[in-house]
Amino acid sequence: MFSQRVPRNTFIISFGFFFMYSAFDSMADIEESIIEGFKADGNSFSGSGYYVLSVFNVSFAVCAFFTPILMEMLGFKPGLFLCSVVFTLFMAAHIYPVTIVVYSSAVLIGLCTSLLWSTGFALLSISCLQEHIALNATIFYLTAQLSYALGSLYIFVVLFLDPSSADHVSNKSRIISVSGFTLFSTVGLITFQLASVPQNITSGRRSYDLAGFKQLLLRSFKTGFALGKDINFTCICVIFLFTGLSQSFMTGVYNTSIAHTLAFNGNKVDSKAMVGLSGVALGCGEVLSGLFKVFLLSNSSNISRRMRLCVAAFITFNVSHLLILLNLPDETPYQDSYGEGYIASSPNPYIAVICSFLIGLADFVYQSELFATIGEIGGSNEAITGTATVFYSFLQGIGGMSAFLYAGSTGLLFQISILAALNFVSVLIFLFRDKSSQYPDQGSTSQLLSESESEQE
Repeated sequence: MFSQRVPRNTFIISFGFFFMYSAFDSMADIEESIIEGFKADGNSFSGSGYYVLSVFNVSFAVCAFFTPILMEMLGFKPGLFLCSVVFTLFMAAHIYPVTIVVYSSAVLIGLCTSLLWSTGFALLSISCLQEHIALNATIFYLTAQLSYALGSLYIFVVLFLDPSSADHVSNKSRIISVSGFTLFSTVGLITFQLASVPQNITSGRRSYDLAGFKQLLLRSFKTGFALGKDINFTCICVIFLFTGLSQSFMTGVYNTSIAHTLAFNGNKVDSKAMVGLSGVALGCGEVLSGLFKVFLLSNSSNISRRMRLCVAAFITFNVSHLLILLNLPDETPYQDSYGEGYIASSPNPYIAVICSFLIGLADFVYQSELFATIGEIGGSNEAITGTATVFYSFLQGIGGMSAFLYAGSTGLLFQISILAALNFVSVLIFLFRDKSSQYPDQGSTSQLLSESESEQE
């Protein structure tokens, strides 16, 4: 039965992420616009929204290596609680942005993002049977990605109803939107506390002396080194990097480009409110793709089906990126523009929204496949699952940091060319895994871990 294949924890953790990322993803969508509007109203703030997101991604990448230690020291529920509190504080810091407070909260949320994903997905993985991980991972990511639709619809309504936000996000719109984000993350905090740890799992809050801490640190690095020696896992790390770049582009750079495309205003479409519509379309694409994948995997999790979906996602990514390049002026990532794209009657608001929808379709397939792969690598071993998620977090952080660092000075052609090259390599890696074996990572990784432990003894 479906209820036996999908445990209660899957839904609780999924909806916790849904509320938390309704706030965070929406904040990332308009981070640059919020800071630009705050400064346009005569307020002082050093840097830009891109810099805030870069700081977040640097912290996300660096702090990922400490995640396994924090997971074991805090346990599942305390870890989820701590991360939720930090997420809520990050949202609240934008009600009236103060430079030192916003950048400090960006560092803290970078630390907690890796911990949140590692802890949440490790708890989900140990709560379901190994053969059902792909289905549970898909349901988890589908529910979490619904956040794009909720948060973006909220942004659209707030900005659309405020005519003073046509040129920049006004103080009124900023306060209303950020207050809503803070409320969303608070609901997510409460939801996470409803999760339960399986009785056969002893992970909980533990105290360590100096010797115990050193032993824990050594074990974490040993697990990471063993994973790094696995050729299949090393190849998958390239996809981690691509998805980091891609997500930063679709949530931060592309939506900022839409907001900077002032030619939309000539079509009687508010370019700032268009950011909300873009996010809704992105969320709808994620949800539709997720529903189709859940239907496809509900009877069988055959990996060849999953790989065919990855090929379809590869094509969809390329189509959407090409349309973006043809539709929007090249300079829109870093400045306002009344220019035109390469096709007639551009920039076209309908094409811009369709591109967001297509990106959502493709992104869900890649991301859910990566989560399923991480679950297959770790199985019921929370240490391996947590460490694999650390690699995922680190490389996504590096990709996101890189994207935001060059976003403020490079055009769409440069950025999309990088995405296209990594997308091509990523789909080849997916196909390589398909031709190797059914689940190559789990067996080889487990063997490497055993060899590593034997060497230490």
